[in-house]
Amino acid sequence: MKSSHRLQARFPALILGALVVCAAAVRIGTAARIPCVETDAAFYGRLAQEMLLGEAAGSGPPGFHPAWPSFYPWLTASFAILTGTPDTVDTAGPADPRRVERAARLVNVILGSLLLLPVFHLGRRVSRTTGGLLAAFLTAFHPRLIFFSAQALTETAFTFFTVTSLALLPDRDHPRFAWFRIAAAAVSAGLAALTRPEGILLLITGA
Repeated sequence: MKSSHRLQARFPALILGALVVCAAAVRIGTAARIPCVETDAAFYGRLAQEMLLGEAAGSGPPGFHPAWPSFYPWLTASFAILTGTPDTVDTAGPADPRRVERAARLVNVILGSLLLLPVFHLGRRVSRTTGGLLAAFLTAFHPRLIFFSAQALTETAFTFFTVTSLALLPDRDHPRFAWFRIAAAAVSAGLAALTRPEGILLLITGA
């Protein structure tokens, strides 16, 4: 009897975990079918390369541009260092264009899959566990979310940090650790602002 109750209590977590795995698989498969980066993605890749090489194309520090926030390029550069392995494809270590592109996509695949967790939390607030799982399911398989999770663009990272910031805010049903959650939400909102300029609205609204 106790084991059945435990299984029943863990069932939503198991479903959510399965959805995250499925979301990651779909996003990895989609990213593998996209032949190349284009538009803004190429510029973000260049900023990441500047950080890796320590050489700036302009007059500012490497990877810095006044109109293009640097947090996503920094994540890309970090993943290029952490996940890259020397092989015959790489010509410049972590700064190799192919490795930078793989790292940029991997960042979004991971964040796009983990987006299900704060979405589930927000959905559960509104409509209990069933609503949270439904929201997570729709997030896992929404075509536009899958598309942007496979691209080397900032939309997925910005969405993840924005939704996470909202999910971290305390509510009446869970008032414990309110100040800690507010501080964590502020950090996540700050990361959203460092990813896309419009994220500053989260900080202004929160203040």
